[in-house]
Amino acid sequence: MKTSGNKAQPPPIENFDVALKVIDHLSAMTGYWNTDLICQFSNSAYSHWFGKSKEQMRGIYMRDALGPIFEKNLAHIQAVLRGELQVFEREVVIPDGSIRHSLMTYTPDMVDGKVCGFFVHVADVTPLKKVEFELAAAKEAAAAVAEQELNTLKQTNATLERLGAIGQDITAHLEISVVCRCLYRHVTGLLETSSFSVFLLDDSNLSLHPALHIESATEREHNNIELTDTSHPYSACVRERRDICLDIPPEHGNDFRPVSDAVPGSTAVAGLDNVYSLLCAPLRVADRTIGVMALQAQRAQAYGERERLIFKTLCAYGAIALENAFAYQRLQNAQEQLVAQEKMAALGSLVAGVAHELNTPIGNSVLTSTTLSDKTAVMAAKHKEQTLRRSDLELFIAQVQQASDLLVHSLESAADLVLSFKQIAVDRTTAQRREFDLRKTCHDLCATIVNQINARQHQLIVDIPDGILLDSYPGPLGQVIMNLINNALLHGFEHVKSGKIIISAIALSKDKIQVRLEDNGCGMNEHVLGHIFDPFFTTKMGQGGTGLGLSISYNIVTSILGGKIRAYSQPGMGSSFTLDLPRHAPLQ
Repeated sequence: MKTSGNKAQPPPIENFDVALKVIDHLSAMTGYWNTDLICQFSNSAYSHWFGKSKEQMRGIYMRDALGPIFEKNLAHIQAVLRGELQVFEREVVIPDGSIRHSLMTYTPDMVDGKVCGFFVHVADVTPLKKVEFELAAAKEAAAAVAEQELNTLKQTNATLERLGAIGQDITAHLEISVVCRCLYRHVTGLLETSSFSVFLLDDSNLSLHPALHIESATEREHNNIELTDTSHPYSACVRERRDICLDIPPEHGNDFRPVSDAVPGSTAVAGLDNVYSLLCAPLRVADRTIGVMALQAQRAQAYGERERLIFKTLCAYGAIALENAFAYQRLQNAQEQLVAQEKMAALGSLVAGVAHELNTPIGNSVLTSTTLSDKTAVMAAKHKEQTLRRSDLELFIAQVQQASDLLVHSLESAADLVLSFKQIAVDRTTAQRREFDLRKTCHDLCATIVNQINARQHQLIVDIPDGILLDSYPGPLGQVIMNLINNALLHGFEHVKSGKIIISAIALSKDKIQVRLEDNGCGMNEHVLGHIFDPFFTTKMGQGGTGLGLSISYNIVTSILGGKIRAYSQPGMGSSFTLDLPRHAPLQ
């Protein structure tokens, strides 16, 4: 059960839908399983891998989906549920009967040290395995050749074994810069390298921008390369989707200089003088090119067939890892946008409540002052006409006194409300740490919405004793309480006419307190209760819920406030949330 703030102002979910569509159209196979091994999400490629639709995959138990290979993967599943990243290979028989080689990556979804589920990425590395098998067969065929060929074959075999471990290392990362540096580290360990570059296509697919450019072990800047540049091998490599290997004659080595130093008409490829060998290959995922990786060496004919094969294998691993990083970055951006919308919705709910509460005292003040002005004009006219009687003056004095009392009362109410709102608004937006009285803070917060709740025929009761002082963050605590109240209004009281919310607190010790928020709403079943703190879990998707309200509350309580939060509920029996908080919040 999650909430996104005021039900009347649900946050837009277009960005979330776009993120899901992007992930769904990826060629990379991606899924998410919770700790009960129930599939929560799978994109089209992942569902197709199992021969099922996305609807059939959602909610399926992992043993039922994996079939015979579940037991083979069990050790990895148990490890990822302990928070350990798992990367391994597996032969898989897909529904059409063919055998595919897959590179599995199980990434734990950690929230404050706790595993909430895990992401699964399946990369089809059958073409790479095919290359390995062919080379292994070549090893057997070369057993009868000369000693030199045998030594060469042994070296090739050792390289392939190393490539397997390298592939796992490269594809285990989800940041573009980390993937590029990992590629550089492994490339320089296997191939002669004086210059290394990774260029990625920009969003317009019209130019290549440098993700990493290193010369003589020093990272350097490099200009973008336009795809229309017919003289540059990197742009030709991407346009024509082919590997390029050049042996540059020594007399032309100086033609290949940094772009910033190149003279008009020269072929600006490398960043060094005396570069005699160049090797570049497109970074491709399925039928899509995402960039280019390139090497340069200060020796002629540095890259033979063996080196080109190693380089191409590394490019394949790099393309998969970079595609994973792109998807992860897009997902993170979507999550950040949804969190920002959730906070804005909560603030909007608070502002709407204050505006509603201010309307009554200000309206009364305007009406009273207008009436008083009219009475004063009548008295002035009678005085001018010398028709003013003693009884008129006494009546006017009584009316002025009554109007003054009403004005003072209304303006004091408005001033108190503005003061409460000012304190709450500052705390909610700045996460200001200070010492505060728990009862007063909760009272100020609830004062902004209590009449709005009463108008719906619900009750909001604050039952907190005086004297519970905290050295903590009242703003984040207020956001948690507001999220819990909104959660009760949106979900708990959906079919309840006379709901009641009680906020209470007790001191557990000199260092700890306990805050409880209880309602008499419709309650939750065991399945919903088990997932209410999961990000994006909501029973109101498309109806005002983003599935982030309680997830944000959980993160605030366990991180900023340094406490714990737990929930208890049964269908038809209401719900309660308990916050165990330290009196002194941890230092940020």
